[in-house]
This record gives sequence, structure tokens and C-alpha cells, in this order.
Amino acid sequence: TMPPENLAMTVIYTNGKVTYPGDPTTHIMFPTLYDRALDTTTVAVATSSDDIAWDWVPGGPVLKPGVDGAFDSGCVFACKGLVDFPGAQVGMAYTGYNLPHKYPREQLQSGSALALWPRGRIAGLVADGDGEFSTPPLLLHGRELRLNLQTAGDGEVRVTALERAPGWTARPGHGALDSLGASQPMQGDHLAVPVCWNGESTLRVSTHGPVVLRFQLRRATVFGFELVE
Repeated sequence: TMPPENLAMTVIYTNGKVTYPGDPTTHIMFPTLYDRALDTTTVAVATSSDDIAWDWVPGGPVLKPGVDGAFDSGCVFACKGLVDFPGAQVGMAYTGYNLPHKYPREQLQSGSALALWPRGRIAGLVADGDGEFSTPPLLLHGRELRLNLQTAGDGEVRVTALERAPGWTARPGHGALDSLGASQPMQGDHLAVPVCWNGESTLRVSTHGPVVLRFQLRRATVFGFELVE
């Protein structure tokens, strides 16, 4: 499906197809969306887990033309390539033009630059107030769960680990409201903060079946999670 903005007048230019650095199973496209009615461009994001079925990432474009007078003030096009950069960043090159895409080009100028994001933060799940979400059942491999997150000053994130028996209930010591070991609230700006239950970060879940992770957010954004040994 197309993004909803001005659907009838939108043309998809290029795709900028890559895999995420270090993760060949996460496929990403950075297509330029050209609005024929307004003669404007933006760069959107689409993702796929199998390189066949694709979904648009909601939340609007990740790249827009620059301010008036900048080399990229007219239109922008993502280049193919997403790589790691120092300082825990990922980035891609893009080309910009000082004039709109179909504008008369007698004074056309162009240039290239890098679009940079903190690692793992091209997109995230945002809760402006209170919210929660759950993963599908997962077979987890690893002993420590780490989150890439950002919260407001009074925000937080908690995690509950649910097991199938009996009936998708919290693993003792791994529930956000479990008296045996509440998930400690996580606050601040972290790329890989361990989730702790009762002061311990070891994820003591069964290795014999799937686990559902339930995330409870308040004024927070979760960009991703990973399991590490």
C-alpha cells in the first residue's frame, strides 16, 4: 500500500534498497516519493523480513528538502547504501538539488551529503502518554534483554515476560507488576540498556517454548530490542 499523503499524485522514484548493517534479515527501502501536484519530494521508509512482502513505516518521511538556499532545498534522492559510522551512528548518502524535480533547470545545482541516525533509530514505536504493545510468541536465544529507548523526564518503560503455561502468564520474577521481581522502570536515552528484574538482568525464561514480551510505556519511544549472551 502507498502512504496516505496525496495518493493519486504520488510517484515512487528509486528504492535505495539495503539490508541493515550487521543484520542481513532486515530489508529496508528508502524510496523518494514525488508529489506531481506540488513538485516536491520526500524520502520514505519501507521494510521487509523476507525481501518479498513490504510495509511502509508510519510516521512520515525520514528525509525532506533542506532550508531555502541550501544545496538540497529543491528535492532529495536517497543513494543505495546504509553503513555504520563512528559514534554509534548509521547513515546513508543522498543527493540533493537546489530546484524542484520538474522545475526549469537553467540554474540547477546539486550536491551530496550524509543522513545520519543513532544506531537502530531510523524508526521507533512512540507513546505520547501511556501505552503498551506485545510481541508475537518468540523463541528467545540469549540471557540478557537490552532495549534501545528514549523517554521523557517523567517517562519510563517496563517489560513483562509471558510464558504459554499456564495461559500466557508472567514468568515468576519477570512481570512488570510481579511481586517476586518487578521489571525496573527504564528511563533516559539508551541504545542498549539491560532490562532488570529484581536487580538482575538475566532473562530466566523457559527454553522449552515461546515467550511473549509485553512492553508498557509512558511518554517513551522504543526503537528496538535484542537478546545477548
